[in-house]
Amino acid sequence: MRADGGVARVAAPNSGRGRGLVLGVFAVALALRALYLFDIRDNPFYDSPIIDAQYYRDLGWALSRGEGTGHAPFMMPPLYPLLLAALFRVTGPDLQGAHLLQIVLGATTAALTALLGLRLGGVGVGAVAGALAATNRAALYLEGDLLATPLAMCLDLLFLLLLLRFLERGRRRELVGAGIAAGLAALAVPTVLASLAVLAAWLLWRRRVGAAAVLVAATLLPILPVTVHNAHASGALVWISANGGINFYLGNNPEMRRTAALRPGPEYRRFNDLPLRAAGIVHPAQRDRWFYSQGLRFCAGQPLLALRQTGEKVLQLLHTHEGMRDFDRQYFAAHYSRFLRLPGWSFAWLLAAAVVGMVWARRGTAAETALLLFLASYALAIVAFFVTARYRAPLLPVLSVFAASGALWLVEVLWRRAWRPAAVALAVAAGVGTFSSLDGLGASGVDTVEAQYRVGTAYQQKGDCERALQCYAAVRRLQPDHALAAAHAAQCEQRAGRLQAAVDLYEGILQQHPDYVEPMVNLANLAWAHHDSLSAVHYFELAVATDPLFAQAHGYYGLFLLAQGAAPAAVRSLSRALELDPSWESLRLELARACVASGQSQRALRELDTVLEVMRPTATLELVRGEALQNLGRREEARAAWERGRRLDPTNAELQQRLRPGP
Repeated sequence: MRADGGVARVAAPNSGRGRGLVLGVFAVALALRALYLFDIRDNPFYDSPIIDAQYYRDLGWALSRGEGTGHAPFMMPPLYPLLLAALFRVTGPDLQGAHLLQIVLGATTAALTALLGLRLGGVGVGAVAGALAATNRAALYLEGDLLATPLAMCLDLLFLLLLLRFLERGRRRELVGAGIAAGLAALAVPTVLASLAVLAAWLLWRRRVGAAAVLVAATLLPILPVTVHNAHASGALVWISANGGINFYLGNNPEMRRTAALRPGPEYRRFNDLPLRAAGIVHPAQRDRWFYSQGLRFCAGQPLLALRQTGEKVLQLLHTHEGMRDFDRQYFAAHYSRFLRLPGWSFAWLLAAAVVGMVWARRGTAAETALLLFLASYALAIVAFFVTARYRAPLLPVLSVFAASGALWLVEVLWRRAWRPAAVALAVAAGVGTFSSLDGLGASGVDTVEAQYRVGTAYQQKGDCERALQCYAAVRRLQPDHALAAAHAAQCEQRAGRLQAAVDLYEGILQQHPDYVEPMVNLANLAWAHHDSLSAVHYFELAVATDPLFAQAHGYYGLFLLAQGAAPAAVRSLSRALELDPSWESLRLELARACVASGQSQRALRELDTVLEVMRPTATLELVRGEALQNLGRREEARAAWERGRRLDPTNAELQQRLRPGP
């Protein structure tokens, strides 16, 4: 027994026992996740993901078809959608394979957690840590969605395990592997870069300059190809993705509580457009820097408020409630998962046991120091932005290792009747658990309105408009002025052919929210589709006047004008839309068509060349190119373009007409 009443750790197990334990944890975790996947298979989000999961799925589909990001950098970290793209090339667009991938990643995380516990404390710590990771309901819930977090957790653990092996053996190949794993983890969730920087600084402090340099250089290896892609696509330096700035400003501004809770919709769009509205900035890289600068300016200009908000975020980080950004786990468990309703341990008591492990069961090894530095730096990086369970999840495996160590230390100390250290540790653990369970910020409440609205959007994506309408009606009963629910209900009515009901809903929204420009554009498009040109013009012009910086209003108005034969006006509207949203790549082809119709054929060719930088040739593109070339008197080149178009689409009637022999 140590002088403080603790006990010495058992030696690490032999490799055979270790492999058996890790494989056993993997098998149990995978079995639990298979049961969970079967349990949630009928929930509406299973094949209709929302918000970030929808983005990952859609980008994965696009990448699997050979499409890219257009003239823009990656807007979110790209590794997970790249992995989905590789999977979709094999399985097609069905999401069953993606869900299987998620549970395999979750089981791998549990196994790697067990392996990390083995390295720190032997078989007992490895077994308990693996069991905690395998039965973590927060992680299980995240694995049931198509999010990058499970992938990041695996790669974070691989980074730590390889770093610990380097500290133990001193071999550079483990250090290179650790850096590559950290770089890949950053391409899934970049927060790990904060921990990498702290651990590299720690190596420098230990006078291991070469090791720190190798670690940082190896981390850059997987990141640099993404940086090169972003520079080639956008012409600007974006290391990984261009969404860090807005996430930073969401959590660092005078209205943090409101902005951190924003979800996709008109209010979020207006927040997202702040660089454009305040400084005329549209380029993604410049927008990213603008948001960072505004967040830092707030912190410097209102330090007391910023400090108070930081304290709130620390409390959120330590609170037991699993705050979800996209959908509430409590609502999901109550309605869609019997598995998640089973009794289990909470974050509060995981944290309490982990504190015992960090304080009383420590041996003071370099490995433990590295893990503590990882926890502290990763936690501070989360607090620097804003806190959700998804962002906190990568802390859970390391906390599980310390919790296992602390729990086993308590058992052994009690067995040896070392009452005093056990009593102190238990008192501290009880205090930590109680503190974590207190809800001073009102974090534990379930936002039923938001949850039902999101269920409705999932049913709407699935094409089940009647069930979606039921959800939207329930939302509007609880919150009659919920504009988004009314707008989506109008879309469902429109899709069901009940046009007057859709018009009534859109007009009702405008009575309550006269600045809500999206319903104006929808009413204009609805009038256009039913040949009511006067109403279409009225609503398009109302939308443009209400929000001159709304790209969709200009874009759809331009398409309408082009269809009406007003080509010069269409060129102006389409050009303005692309000035406001340069990433609207498909609109550039329509601008080229409008340029041809208005006699600006040379400009049309330039627009088509821009399109071809990021999109594959299509029959329509070659048709427009041929028309522009013919207007310029380059008849042979025009015919060659039309021939290329016919090869791409032999059924295209317009191309057949152009290529028909003359009299």
